[in-house]
Amino acid sequence: MVETMPVADEPPAASAPAAPTEEAMPPEKSRPKQEPAAKAAVPPRAKAAPEAPKPVEPEPDPHAGHDMDKK
Repeated sequence: MVETMPVADEPPAASAPAAPTEEAMPPEKSRPKQEPAAKAAVPPRAKAAPEAPKPVEPEPDPHAGHDMDKK
């Protein structure tokens, strides 16, 4: 029992299957939590953003852009 513990800690090959699994679990859980939150917040904003800028951008962009650049 005592030899198994130190041996498993020293060689990465023996603890590889257990260590990577535990280390990969926390990062994976954190990433998925952020992804869904971002995805849910992005769709609503993306829908409202394209609608508002469309009517506002075409009018001031051509006039202000050309006038400002020429002057």
